[in-house]
Amino acid sequence: MSVATWTLIDPVAPIDTEQQDAAEQAQRKISSLGFLSNRKPNTAELQSALAKRVSAAFPGLRIVFFEKESSAHGAGEDIVTSVMKEVELLVNGTGD
Repeated sequence: MSVATWTLIDPVAPIDTEQQDAAEQAQRKISSLGFLSNRKPNTAELQSALAKRVSAAFPGLRIVFFEKESSAHGAGEDIVTSVMKEVELLVNGTGD
């Protein structure tokens, strides 16, 4: 009878302190966050839930929601212009 040997590998990468410092600096400077919906099923629910968690973690952060006309087309120039004027960081996600 043979004995198998297993090696457990931790899939989590070690924290890059330089990258973490940059992320912390960015968090302090960002005052607005936008979410762009692609209008696919569950996108609104997913982005709303994420926005609630982000708001709880970063009180005072202004959250703005944007929505494309169709999931089949890119964001129109009017949406891109609004995003550029209204938020500093944008989350573009899908909810398939």
